Amino acid sequence: MSYGAMAEKINFESFWDSTIKNTDQPKSVGKSDVKGFVFAEGTVWAYKKEMLKPGVNINDDVLPTFWDLPGTCTTPSGTTSADREALCNTTGFIMNRPRGSSGRVVDVSLDPALYGSRYITNITLDLFHNAPSGSISAIAGSESRVLNGFTSGDTKWIIGWKADLSNLPFQATTLRFDFGQNALALDNLNFTLSGSSGGGGGGTAPEPASYALVGLALLAAGAARRRNA
Repeated sequence: MSYGAMAEKINFESFWDSTIKNTDQPKSVGKSDVKGFVFAEGTVWAYKKEMLKPGVNINDDVLPTFWDLPGTCTTPSGTTSADREALCNTTGFIMNRPRGSSGRVVDVSLDPALYGSRYITNITLDLFHNAPSGSISAIAGSESRVLNGFTSGDTKWIIGWKADLSNLPFQATTLRFDFGQNALALDNLNFTLSGSSGGGGGGTAPEPASYALVGLALLAAGAARRRNA
């Protein structure tokens, strides 16, 4: 059981200004570069679409579907501006590899300094990949559970993929994205987090605000008894 659920969103627009050239290099995302979350060092790089240079080998950059060089979105006729943004993702995102390299397994964890007593209950995100197969797993210590397996990707952005972690037999604090050495892009990671968690039974410990409310109620009851005496 949990209470005091909260939501946290990660996007990657802050890594870039409005002017991007295809000669710009992706930026390595350090373990503490995104407040509240920890990325395994040397596994993710911040990109914008204009930086990608497609090729034919596994280590070449991969363009999302509907993009043509140099940075032109060619969505189907009749596409609305909202659809265009969803299909093309013209803003920043992260990928699991630097330019000219193979992909890495990506782990993103709650920062224990900020969320030491919380865990992940739900997740939504956007992604594209070109792997023959891949998976997203929830992890807590030595325990893990595959949330979803992915078949061969066509590099279209999958918008709003989601998973419910609240019924897992453990309290997940890490998500693992394993798409082998192939390309994986992620954006708009929306985490719903539990309230404070208690001991092994999965219960919750009262937070300070709860103690304060109980104290006020006791004071009011005492005042009422004195008036009636």
